[in-house]
This record gives sequence, C-alpha cells and structure tokens, in this order.
Amino acid sequence: MNELNPHACTNLSGKQSGPGLRILVISATVREIEPFIRATGLSTEDWADGEIRICSWRGSGLEFGILVAGTGMMATACHLGRMLATRTCAFAIQLGIAGSFVEAYTIGSVVQVTDERIADLGVEEGDTFHDVFELGLTDPDREPWSGGRLKPYPCELKALDELPKVCSISVNRAHGSEISIQSVVQKYNPHIENMEGAAFFYACRMAGVRCVLLRAISNQAERRNREAWDIPLAIRGLCDVASAVMDELTGHSD
Repeated sequence: MNELNPHACTNLSGKQSGPGLRILVISATVREIEPFIRATGLSTEDWADGEIRICSWRGSGLEFGILVAGTGMMATACHLGRMLATRTCAFAIQLGIAGSFVEAYTIGSVVQVTDERIADLGVEEGDTFHDVFELGLTDPDREPWSGGRLKPYPCELKALDELPKVCSISVNRAHGSEISIQSVVQKYNPHIENMEGAAFFYACRMAGVRCVLLRAISNQAERRNREAWDIPLAIRGLCDVASAVMDELTGHSD
C-alpha cells in the first residue's frame, strides 16, 4: 500500500520515476471528458476501453495518465484494477456525469462524491430488495467497506472547496420510473447515482491510492425524459472543475 499523507494532494509535480504515474484521470467514456482531453493536446479519436494515454498539463513538467475504462462497474473494476496492479499511482481522479435525486443539485452543477454504495447488488424477495450486507454475504465493516459504504482517503484541494459533498449510489440500471426511484430513495437516501463510482473507490482503497470522484449533473432522476437532460452543459462544468484541479496540482496559473 502506498504511504499516505491524508491531507496533502499538491506535492505531485515532476516526472514519475519507475513504472508508475503520479496522477491518473479516469472516465467511463471519451465523451464525458472530451474538452479536458483536448486541453492536454491529445486526440479524442480511437480510444479503446482500458487504454491509457500519457500527457502533460499546460506545459508543466507533470506527466499524468488518462484512462478511458468503459461504462459500468465491471469495466472500471477490470481496467483500473489491472492498471493499479501493474503501476504505482499517487492520486486518481474519476470524472463523469450523474443523475440527481435532489432538486438542489441542478443540471450542470458539479459535485464531489464522498460516499458510495452499490444499490442493486443483492436479491429481491417479493417487493423487497436485500443487499449483500443484509444477506450476510459481505462484512459491511471490513476494508474497504465502512458501514456498507465506500469512502476515499481524505484529500484536500482548494479547487474543490466550494463543491457540494454528496452521497452516491452506483447502479447497473439507471432509475427511470417513479416506483423504483421511490424505493431506492427510501432505502439509501442518495443524492445522486452513477455507474462507476463504487468500483473506483473500491479499487483505490484496496491499492492505497488517494482519490477524488467528481460528477456533473446531467439529469434529474425521474421517469426517463431525455428532452430534460443537458449532457453538454454537464460536461462543460465537469471539465472546468477538472481543469482547475489540474492547475492546482501543477502550480499552473494563467
């Protein structure tokens, strides 16, 4: 496990010696971070799931990797786990879009996830869902779990100070009906949902990697209505915050 300084994330400039990366940026798809990729000078074409490309930020001496891991927890666990098993990494950032259960988190806003749960891993018994902790299949307080939740090692960055800190659920099926939304809200009371965050936190905790999970709200969790979504707005907000984080990490100023 990497040695951790839980309150420092800024001493990461310079080139990494040995087979590793100081910083890894991960996203499920190219589309979700396309403006960020373009800011590095990399091409957005022909990325394969699991592919890592190395770049630097705005002429700094900091080399970092961008991993496009694919959609969902399975792809994220596979590709991120494989990477962390073969390379050292000091700090990881996951970027993506999300649906919000809370009206206060409006479309286009960016939040920092500090708490993840998996909301659909378990069994149905009639109209009741029991997760793996309730079934006794997994210890809710054994590393990397804490009370059935996944949380990152603490990391302070000024660029994130003003972002809302939220609880999220990771799902394989995004909620799009009143009945399922009501059920998951009653059980877990989440602020947002996404499809990769739990796998990201799990892999980083097990590898001892400090990490930050940022999500931009593309839609409200409601009966599926794509006309009410604004993915481009969410992506712009997300990549603006990601750029501010990289500026802070590299000590770059315009």
